[in-house]
Amino acid sequence: MIEEISTPIISITDQIAILPLVGHVDDDRAKHLMETATARCSQLNIDYLCIDLSAITTFETTLVEMLFSLADVLKLLGIELVLSGITPQMAQQMVLLDTDIEIPAYHSLKEVLHEKV
Repeated sequence: MIEEISTPIISITDQIAILPLVGHVDDDRAKHLMETATARCSQLNIDYLCIDLSAITTFETTLVEMLFSLADVLKLLGIELVLSGITPQMAQQMVLLDTDIEIPAYHSLKEVLHEKV
């Protein structure tokens, strides 16, 4: 039950779902997020998954790597990953990993909805 609560993917429209992340994401939680998000997004038949990071307490390499991996997997399923709630520190850490994957990022969920709906 705790695992289900920790990955609440909420359908907002027929095309968009949101996954609000709260707290800290360690290796075990990152693995669970990958598995759950992939399966749930496929079931929902959405075009976009927005992961809201505004309630993340620590933004570490584990989370960044999971986001880039999830973006790859979802892309293969025809789903675009977008991020909201990005802080300047988060942006800097993502750039430091020097990856080739571009994930659209927005300051707020309101901006995501305005752009994608």
